[in-house]
Amino acid sequence: AGFSSPKAITAFRRVTEVMRDGGTPFIAQLAHAGRQTRVEVIGCRPLSTTRKRSMYFRARPRKLRTAEITAIADQFAIAAAHAREAGFDGVQLHAAHGYLLHQFILPEVNRLRGRYGIDPSTGTGTLLLEQVIDRVRQTCGREYPVLVKISAETDAQPPFFPERFAALVRMLDRKRVAAIEVSYGSMDYALNIFRGGTPFSLALRHNPLFQTRSRLKRTILTTFFNTRMLPVFRPFEPMYNLAYAAHAKTLTDIPVITVGGVRTRADMEAAIARGAADCVAMSRPFLREPDFALRLRDGTASSACSNCNHCVLMVDAGLPTRCYQRTIHSPEGHIS
Repeated sequence: AGFSSPKAITAFRRVTEVMRDGGTPFIAQLAHAGRQTRVEVIGCRPLSTTRKRSMYFRARPRKLRTAEITAIADQFAIAAAHAREAGFDGVQLHAAHGYLLHQFILPEVNRLRGRYGIDPSTGTGTLLLEQVIDRVRQTCGREYPVLVKISAETDAQPPFFPERFAALVRMLDRKRVAAIEVSYGSMDYALNIFRGGTPFSLALRHNPLFQTRSRLKRTILTTFFNTRMLPVFRPFEPMYNLAYAAHAKTLTDIPVITVGGVRTRADMEAAIARGAADCVAMSRPFLREPDFALRLRDGTASSACSNCNHCVLMVDAGLPTRCYQRTIHSPEGHIS
């Protein structure tokens, strides 16, 4: 589903043309995985700001060279141009969840020296993100909306919130981006992004990063998960990132989007009414009920999503992304 190739233009026009029939603005999210990918997927060693492995993906990355970083900014601009030509009304730069732009921002991941390293005055590394915003605008025009998705906090030390988070939001304010979506975390502790169920047994059976026929390896992985990972995972609660969005609202007049645990119409309306956020975003509810927006409009009070996270754990299994509460069968049989 990438935008790096001109082939994306023709492919995505089939989607945007349908969207235009309803008059709905359509935004393309652009991301570079950096170290958060597998060699089997990209066919080469991952690139990053560090040689340290991602705890989830575990491939050892190679540090980026300056010329490669400059080229990545250009590649984002090319991808944005393809999205615009395909009919998208704007783009969102994914600078959260441990993806490459986030890897530059985080002091615990960015081990580069020089101007692309961590700025000691802010404790963040935002130069690449700033350059990507500039290059997209140069390519697509200043009127073409550029949104940015960020993580307010991770599970590392030193804390990112509130000082580093404030510096990041203020930079985006100076850049006058179209909107800021405030999320949480990185793939090092992925279930703190999503929260809810922790069906690790599914990963052992279906996720290629954890699949094994060895009973000993399954036991070791399960023990590691239960003793090292589970204690770090945060419980699900409604609107679990709203406080971060509300803090961003004190730092900028740019529209702020909250995401994470958005499940009821009452919570959505209350968040906007009290000025904690300007918009709400959801993912899992739309997997559970693709027509959820229409149902909200017609009076539905809440999503049927139970936050079981089967959809999350199956993302890397090579199967379609879907709600496994509704469709719980795979080519290998019943998923539970």
